[in-house]
Amino acid sequence: MDNDRSTRVRLLVAGGAIVLAGSITAFALTRGDANGIDQSGTAPLVTLPDVGAGSTVGLDKPVEPDRGSPAATPQEAVERYLDAEIAGDPAISYGTLSVDDLESVGDLADWEAMDDARLPIVGYRIVEQRDGTVLVTAEVTPSVNEDDGVVPGSVVLDIATVAEDGGYRVSLADSVVEAVLPDRAEARPVAISWLEAARACEADRADGFEYDGTLLGTLGLVESLCGVRGTFSAAEAGSLDLLGDPSAVLNAFGEDATDWAEVVELRWLDGGGVQVVLAPLGERWVVVGGFAVT
Repeated sequence: MDNDRSTRVRLLVAGGAIVLAGSITAFALTRGDANGIDQSGTAPLVTLPDVGAGSTVGLDKPVEPDRGSPAATPQEAVERYLDAEIAGDPAISYGTLSVDDLESVGDLADWEAMDDARLPIVGYRIVEQRDGTVLVTAEVTPSVNEDDGVVPGSVVLDIATVAEDGGYRVSLADSVVEAVLPDRAEARPVAISWLEAARACEADRADGFEYDGTLLGTLGLVESLCGVRGTFSAAEAGSLDLLGDPSAVLNAFGEDATDWAEVVELRWLDGGGVQVVLAPLGERWVVVGGFAVT
């Protein structure tokens, strides 16, 4: 892994949305122990007042589930949160959040609506408990698309906790995701393999090196490379700044693309070439764009 390409991103609680975002790293992970989840967060019974026949009964506000008792330790609070997220139980994970987080999130329905904005964690390992925070390596379902950008394959989470109600709850607002991209040296051979497949008129094989979306950049590039001969040189992977005009990538994936995109320039010895843009998908690189160079 290339630690120089690591990214630190806050687990942001703002504007009613929880954003858990980052790039990619790889760890040997184990699934969390779901038996540690506090299942006490069920909705309480509501007793209606005595009213006469035909009278209208109303409730001032929807009844929220009982948040349950706080965790005894910071690590237990983090385990409850992560186990609930893995189990797909937003009522439990909501109950682990701090008061400050809840003020930003809103009610349980709001939290449930934010499910797609949170990292799809599928496993984790506790590394250590520190002063008020718990360091975790977590495995995530990775993806690359123009709606979500890059969703990491795995991340390092430094999850903060706060003392509340005689115990501990999770503070996402003060937590941090540290993401480490795959080794950038691995992007160059992917770009070369993609180009060789395109030049061999093997569009299906070239497609295997690409992400699932529409290839960005020069229209019909793969088809135009079919049958192109000649020797080419391949530069080492570099940042998105190598593109003369990166707007197509930034418009598709957002400003965060500058954190993860790699560009490999392939030049014909007799002039011209292609700039290939790659994104991390899990532990590998995929082609997301190609730009003809004159």
